[in-house]
Order: sequence, then C-alpha cells, then structure tokens
Amino acid sequence: MKFKDLHPNVRLRVFEAFFSDTISGIIFPFMAIYFSQNLGAGLAGILLSINIFIGIIASFYGGYLADKIGRKRLWAISEFIRFFSALIIAIANGFDFSSNHTAALITIGMFLINNICMGFSGPAAGAMLIDVSTKENRNFMYSVTFWANNLAAALGSLLGGFLFKDYLPQLFVLLAIAYFISAIIVTFFISETYIAKTEDTINKINILKDIFQKYSVVFKDRTFLLFTLGYLLILSLEFQLPNYIAIKLSQTMPEQNLLPFLGFKIDGINILGLLRAENTIIVIFCMFLVSKIVKNLKDKHVWLTGFIFFSLGYIVLSYSNNAYILILFMVLASVGELMYYAPHKTYLSVLPPEHLRSSYLAVNDLVIRLSFLIAYICIYLSSILSHILMTLIFIAMAILGLIILSSILPLLEKKLLKQTRISRNITKWRLYIYE
Repeated sequence: MKFKDLHPNVRLRVFEAFFSDTISGIIFPFMAIYFSQNLGAGLAGILLSINIFIGIIASFYGGYLADKIGRKRLWAISEFIRFFSALIIAIANGFDFSSNHTAALITIGMFLINNICMGFSGPAAGAMLIDVSTKENRNFMYSVTFWANNLAAALGSLLGGFLFKDYLPQLFVLLAIAYFISAIIVTFFISETYIAKTEDTINKINILKDIFQKYSVVFKDRTFLLFTLGYLLILSLEFQLPNYIAIKLSQTMPEQNLLPFLGFKIDGINILGLLRAENTIIVIFCMFLVSKIVKNLKDKHVWLTGFIFFSLGYIVLSYSNNAYILILFMVLASVGELMYYAPHKTYLSVLPPEHLRSSYLAVNDLVIRLSFLIAYICIYLSSILSHILMTLIFIAMAILGLIILSSILPLLEKKLLKQTRISRNITKWRLYIYE
C-alpha cells in the first residue's frame, strides 16, 4: 500500500490537517500564557474550562448534523467560520503583544467559536475517512494520519517555543491564512462522501427530540460503550505525563548525572521535556518501521500487546525517579502507542452504522476531553494520597481497561470479518458491472 493509492479525500485531508495543525501547534499550546498575562490565571482558567465543556456540546451536535446534512457541507462551513474567528483575533491584537484586557477577551471569545467549529468539523472529517476507506487500507491510512499529526505537533511546538513570545500578532495572521487555505481545500477539492436521505432531514421543531433519539441509539450500543470506556481508562495514563507525573518528577526526582563522562546533569523538570521529545521522535521516525514489523500479525494480537506495552510504560513513569528507567520505559510506551493506534482505529470504524458514523465518532471524541478531566482529578488525589497509592490506581485503571477491551474483542473481530466480506462482495460486483 502506498500513499498515492489512498482516496483523494484522504490525501487532501492529510495535507490540510498537517498544514493547519502545524500552525495551530505554534500558538495553541502557549495560549494559557497569553490569557494568564492579560486576564489573570483565575479568570483564564475559568474561561478555558468553559471552552472545554462547550466543545463537548458542540461535538455532540456536530456529529448529529454531519449525519443529517452530509460531511462536506458542515466541514466547509466550519472552516470558513474558523477563518473569520482567526481574522478577528489578528485584528484585535494588532501588532503589539502587550497587556490588553479587551483584546484578550475578544481572543478568548473567538477561541470559543473556533472550539465550537472544531466540534462540528471533527466528527464529519473522521466519518469521511471511514466512508472512503476499506478494511484493507484502513490501518495504513490511520498510520499515515497519526504520523502526520505527530509531526505537525512536533514542528508546531518547536517553532512556537521560538516565535510565540515575540511574533504572536503575526502568528495570528498566519493562523487566519492557514484556516482560509483549509476552507478552500475542503470547499473546492474534497468530495462529499455521504448523502443524507430525504426523509432524514432536520426537523427544526423537534430538533432536541431528534438529537436525543440519535444519541440514544449510540448509548444503547453496549459494545461501543465498553470499547470507549476501556480505551478511556488506558489512554488516561498518557495524560498523566504533563499533569501528575510532571508534578511528581519536579518535586521528588533528584538531580542525576545522565551522561557522567560529559558532565550532563538532569532533574525532574528537564527529564519531562526529554521524555516528551523522546515520544515525539519515536512516533515520527519509527511509525512505519513498527507497522512493517507487525503487518503480518493479527490485528487483535497487535492491539492488545500495544495496550500492554503502553500501560506498563506509563505505570513505571508514574513511579520511578531513575532517569535511565524513565527513558527506557518511555520507549516501551511509545512503541505500544504505535502498535495499538491503527488497529484501534480499524476496530472503531466497524462499530457505527453508516447513517450514524459522525454521531458515534462525536461520542468517541469525548475520550480526549474526559482523559484531561481524569488527569486533573489525579492531580487533586495526589495531594492526599501517596505516590505508591497513585501508581496502584493507575495499575487498576490499566487492568480494568484491558479486561474490558479483551471481553469485547471477539465481537469486534466478528464485525470486522463481516465488513470485510461485504467490502469484497461489493468489489466483485463492481468488477462484474465493468466487465
């Protein structure tokens, strides 16, 4: 399988996301600094938390709309609104990065609009990838998108560290340009992949009832809910790195000679940056190597083994203060992430029925936001519990997550096999028609 063999929509999505995510990565991870400087840490924290909750609501509604009016239309509208929100941010901030309360309020208001648009477009774009892919090329497709996303994040963070402080107004202009280019790509080059049924149009009078009925189907899907819960418990371990683990290392890890012959010393704060860089480097440079090594193995074995490696790596990170052990087990966690990612996306793709794909993906998108919430709760728990008890909690989360995912694995394999047979029959039918 080669990149050129993927559907044009997928190839365009990879380039569009890589470009816009790189620019976003220069700005977004550092915006807490901007808001705390201009609004104060307390108000900034409250407003950013509101952003998260509104984003959750928008994601639910966006999934509903994408299954009602189609993927492209909602995605394109969202991208143009994101462009205008970024343009207003650029105008409001002018060309002087100084303490400006009014500009900061306008900026966070536009960030809220941007967050809502991401909630609308995310499920639509995710459903589109499933629409135009097959079981045979899905693992490769998700491996490519995963690699591109991580490379964009790495480039964005690297550039942001050097450019954010001195060139923020110019970066806002660049963000608006990036969103405009994305809107043009989606509007004029992405093709629609899902046409809503005539009888499935939006009923404006009973829209809340309609949304409830749509999502009631999702929440009655026991396999999907267990799939989401199991993944949430395991993925939450990764979100401990910039939260609980970061705090623990900064407080308890003594300075160590990492390379004694060079006199290179490292402490808890330094090791955190090193671990994040290590994870990014492994993902970027080892993605296709790991995929090649495991390509002849069964998805279910790669999936579960990847989760085990991933969980074990972060559990050790939550406990150890030895620099060598931390670096070694970050390698294990990163390799596990590379192993489970593509099979996990493949299993996710077979769970939703075609007419509810965006709604299912909107619920699945909650995993990221809820992982943040669990990480914040763990920070609070760490103030009253010992580090050993915190590690035991992480072990329990990992074991429970693995038990849940293992229990539904036969059902996932059954659904995957069924979809593969359908896909092959459709391909044979098309070949017969062409002949």
